[in-house]
Amino acid sequence: MRLINKYTISYVLTSFLVLSIGFTIIYVAVKRSPIQSTIGKLRNLNTYVTSELQKGQSIEDLKTFNYVSIYKLGTDSLKIDEIISEQHQWNEQLRDSINLIKVTSFPYINHQLYKIESRASLIEADNEYLTGIFMVFAWTFIFLLSLVVLISQLISSRILAPFYRTLSAITSFNIEDKERFKLEKTTTYEFNRLNAFLEKMVKKSKSDYLSLKELTENTSHELQTPIAVIKAKIELLMQTDLNEYQLSELSVMYNELNRVSRLHHALNLLTKLEHFEITETPLNLSEVIENSLYSIHDLIEMREIRLYTAIEPHIYINFDKNLAEILFSNLINNALKHNQADGSIEVSLNSEKLVIKNTGKKPPFAPHLLFKRFKKDNQNTSSIGIGLAIVKKIADLYSYKVNYEYIEGKHILTLQF
Repeated sequence: MRLINKYTISYVLTSFLVLSIGFTIIYVAVKRSPIQSTIGKLRNLNTYVTSELQKGQSIEDLKTFNYVSIYKLGTDSLKIDEIISEQHQWNEQLRDSINLIKVTSFPYINHQLYKIESRASLIEADNEYLTGIFMVFAWTFIFLLSLVVLISQLISSRILAPFYRTLSAITSFNIEDKERFKLEKTTTYEFNRLNAFLEKMVKKSKSDYLSLKELTENTSHELQTPIAVIKAKIELLMQTDLNEYQLSELSVMYNELNRVSRLHHALNLLTKLEHFEITETPLNLSEVIENSLYSIHDLIEMREIRLYTAIEPHIYINFDKNLAEILFSNLINNALKHNQADGSIEVSLNSEKLVIKNTGKKPPFAPHLLFKRFKKDNQNTSSIGIGLAIVKKIADLYSYKVNYEYIEGKHILTLQF
């Protein structure tokens, strides 16, 4: 969910909470205010009658008040507190229920305790009246909700505009760009702190990347010459008159040097793939795979491995030709290295996927670890453990899905387009 929408939802929920509390207060006020007002008026009436009695008016003179009853309680009666009562009664004339409210006070006048009872009938608000109040609340809420959504969208979009510009700049950032990464100044303190931190981190990342790139290029360049020289020296020594032990040791050294050379080229390739610009040119993958299989046909026969193919012609996908050749070469070499005597390799290709199956022992680790660097079967000393990592990296460049399974004694590698 976008940040601006979260702001809007927060405003709407806050408005709903406030309006709900307000409606509850109004509802209680509407229900209680007439009652409290009536009680207040009846108290005033009792006070007036009390003052008239104090002035010497007789009870007979005050009987003209239709809503007041006056009684003498005697001189020895105890003082009693004011009594307020409510009683719901059915009124035949109104054909409705009324609330009969009574306020009874007990004043002492000239050492005489009186009982003054005033009363009034109150017609309470019915459901239609309360429904009307609820509808007013509902329409008010709808109006305020629309207003809150509109205003919050306008205000939030304006406030968050610098954040979205920063986000856009970060999204489009390329570490290989030579231009200086600069974010605009804003009037918001927090955004300025964020931009300053991002500029600092980008500058540091660029510096580290250039240093690492320079180190990698220098190391790659410097390793090529000594490796080539050492290989040439070993080859010359192997052609001289040496005993069997010396030839065996030189052979081991030569093989290990070849392994170092392959490892160097593989790591160099992985580094280049990190920043490889992919092409969208359609490639005839059927032709690439058939040519690659033809070039290693003798090697497959020499290993006495049976090869089965089901390659549909003219399968075109977006792929760089060099990367496609590297990917398939790594997959088929992996199928050769991890095969067994009198084994088989099956290659199938259609418009949806490339599948390579080969016989072999079950790997001693979880399938998802197969595509990690330097993850290999310890028994296979000829493998450097980077081939499938390169396959995964190339597949990720084009958002293709590569998957591994081991079923019924066969390794199955699938490249889903």
